[in-house]
Amino acid sequence: MATLTPAIIRLITAPEALGRGVEDSVSRVLVEWLESECLQLPEANEAEVLGRIRELQLHARGVLRFCQLWNDPATRAGAVQLWATERWGFRLPTGPATLWELLERATSCRPRRSKMKVA
Repeated sequence: MATLTPAIIRLITAPEALGRGVEDSVSRVLVEWLESECLQLPEANEAEVLGRIRELQLHARGVLRFCQLWNDPATRAGAVQLWATERWGFRLPTGPATLWELLERATSCRPRRSKMKVA
């Protein structure tokens, strides 16, 4: 498990972009998922852990955007394109789904690890 330094804790608990334009309860689900994922990170140097947390935050923002796009029939094709581009492992719904169902599906799969090196 990664050591949670003050810098890492600040990064986990202050993802303002996750809360923009959504209900507090939705933002809370994503922040709790992010915290859970961070607690499962292997022990590494702080720069690597911070880089992985940033990747997880981007994943959470992408998931939220997918959910928003999916529930509007006019933008569902964009949701499918985002899903395919990100190569997310969860199954697509067969029709309209609640935000909670979409979040549950999307956060149930492990995000891919970026091939980018953290400097």
